[in-house]
Amino acid sequence: MPSRVGSGVLGPTRAFCTLSQPLNPEPRMKQLTLDFTKPQPDVRFRYRLELAEEAVIPYDEEVRLSRPGEVARFLFHRIFEREPREVFVVLFLDAQTNLIGHHIAYTGGLQHVTSDPRQIFVTALLRNAASILIAHNHPSGATQPSHGDRAATERLAEAGALLGIRLVDHLIIGRDGRWTSLKPTSGL
Repeated sequence: MPSRVGSGVLGPTRAFCTLSQPLNPEPRMKQLTLDFTKPQPDVRFRYRLELAEEAVIPYDEEVRLSRPGEVARFLFHRIFEREPREVFVVLFLDAQTNLIGHHIAYTGGLQHVTSDPRQIFVTALLRNAASILIAHNHPSGATQPSHGDRAATERLAEAGALLGIRLVDHLIIGRDGRWTSLKPTSGL
């Protein structure tokens, strides 16, 4: 096995590192493939680990959306109005609940989109979010939450509580701009 392959937040990864040799006055940077099946020689290296941030739309100006209807209108006109498939969006909020960015976490099919708490919260941690608000659209127009919508809300609320990132609300937005908040029924 030449290298260890894993599936991380950003998809399948190989164990590649940036290597610099301290004995050389001008550090050489090269790609190094680690072979974990063979013993490594007793050589000391210095490694640099880089994290890649996913595409997050930042907001430089203060954007404050205090009511679910404001959030629904904002997302409908920015993202969902022309979207024929289900899209799952995460809004990142600071400690004063100002919007600091949003991320289209998943794009699904006509009737289904999945959500993985790991990816959502890794991105929230990279954005230094104090809380998040999640939303997805129902291209069919119906805004009634499914059993899967309720279960995903509960999972994300539990995961966020462990990390200290509160889930503020989960909105479902229909193709005509109508919306439903899961906050009243989910105990958020």
